[in-house]
Amino acid sequence: MTIPFTPHTLFWLGAAILLFLLVALFGPILTPFLLGGVIAYLLDPLVTRLSPSGRARGFWSLVFVALLGLVVIVAAWLLAPVLFDQFTALIENAPAIIERLRAFAAERWPEWLPRPEARADGAASGGSAPISGEVAGFVVNQLQSVLAGGLAVVNSLALLFITPVVAFFLLKDWRRLLTAIDRSLPRQDAVETRSIAGEIDRTLSAYLRGQLTVMLLLSAFFMAGMGVIGLNYGLVIGLAAGLLSFIPYVGAFVGFVVSGAVAAAQFWPDWGPIAAVLGVFLVGQAIEGNVLTPKIVGDNVRLHPVWLIFALLAFGYAFGFAGLLIAVPAAAVIGVLVRRGLQKYYASEAYLGESAPKAGGKR
Repeated sequence: MTIPFTPHTLFWLGAAILLFLLVALFGPILTPFLLGGVIAYLLDPLVTRLSPSGRARGFWSLVFVALLGLVVIVAAWLLAPVLFDQFTALIENAPAIIERLRAFAAERWPEWLPRPEARADGAASGGSAPISGEVAGFVVNQLQSVLAGGLAVVNSLALLFITPVVAFFLLKDWRRLLTAIDRSLPRQDAVETRSIAGEIDRTLSAYLRGQLTVMLLLSAFFMAGMGVIGLNYGLVIGLAAGLLSFIPYVGAFVGFVVSGAVAAAQFWPDWGPIAAVLGVFLVGQAIEGNVLTPKIVGDNVRLHPVWLIFALLAFGYAFGFAGLLIAVPAAAVIGVLVRRGLQKYYASEAYLGESAPKAGGKR
């Protein structure tokens, strides 16, 4: 079977290639535009409801973007200093925490670790450093690189100043942009494209708005739980676990492991606080999986966890931070296109053989 390269086929092929080149070549500078687009997409239903005629759309766009900016500024002013101090302290104390864990393991399970004399002989002969030192050095280096990357993002002038401007103008002209895109579609594909776009919009809006709510609720739950227990660095661990919850099971798993290690180093031999810390993440995962995600995100999103994780890794590897921003929308788009393609395949002669109905008559 050959694919005819008609003007119609070349249009869609050229659009796909252009989009790929745009992200590949300009990925490092696309971040504020992508964030602005996400903000405009999430706020569009509110602005449209308050301004159905579109005459006051610019006013309401300015109001919502300003309110969102105010919320971000207040949250940063209240939380950023504490989170930064805890994160810095966690990095600095990582070697001590790992050493206490090694001592704890040596006391409880000495057969799992090299004997002290073996480590001493290795050090005297110029061999490798103790395992705890190697692990501590690796952890510190990784955390420092993450911190440096995070600070670079937070301190980016583009994110601070360009993102709200882009969000405002996109939100103000959102309906006009959609109309312009609709008019530019090939007429023979307009109906099918609108149907696919509607399914993508339902999938994407349900996921983004629902998952954002779940992330915020889990972050608040984890941070409050760690604060009540009194875990060192509990706020930053709880926030990170909540924000990572958009990757299925990863947020709770990371929080469980990191908080468990910190709790063991801080509270041992008192098992009560250690069990309480681990219990917070087990309860959080149970609530997220059985209550929050089914009720808020819903079961109609149809983004399989394995596909979502693959999309995040693949797009993040290929396009960096910009790829992470477009991974979920791209996963939703590809998922819808694959489902539509399978529907056509199951109704085609390639699948049904000679029993497939022919155009223009019945067999």
